[in-house]
Amino acid sequence: MIMERSEGLKIPERKEIGGMRVLVVDDYGSVRNVMQKMVMRILGSKGLVEIAEDGEEALGILRKEAFQLVISDGKMPKMNGVKLAEEAIKLVNPPLMFVLTSTDVHELGFSGHKEDLQRQLRERGVDIFIEKPISFEKMKELIGEVKEKLRGEEGEEYK
Repeated sequence: MIMERSEGLKIPERKEIGGMRVLVVDDYGSVRNVMQKMVMRILGSKGLVEIAEDGEEALGILRKEAFQLVISDGKMPKMNGVKLAEEAIKLVNPPLMFVLTSTDVHELGFSGHKEDLQRQLRERGVDIFIEKPISFEKMKELIGEVKEKLRGEEGEEYK
């Protein structure tokens, strides 16, 4: 389930295309490409999936273009996924943020029990924190939840 932000979930505006815009961020090219293909397969022809090599590049893209969803690696050089989420929520139309990692969240600077961790992550703009590896079925389920939220906000555009 997608964690709600304290001020409510804001869905970014769509640009000129009729489908969902997703940005995949990972410092490993092979992982980035697999994730991009997975998300493209889930979205089909009504979606657009772009990629970035790290959090800094992703933030630059997000400052220029609106995306409904960012799927980011948690541990990357230059800017990790949680820091990217912290910066992304400051944008006019912040995207939903999925952060995936094989790293223990404590290594990313978080402490406490599960409930505390979820609160800390939500406060920093992370809607979903996922341990790698993620299956196609789980990603499809999570993107389906995002589509449902988008449908609720913007009508039947996101099928």
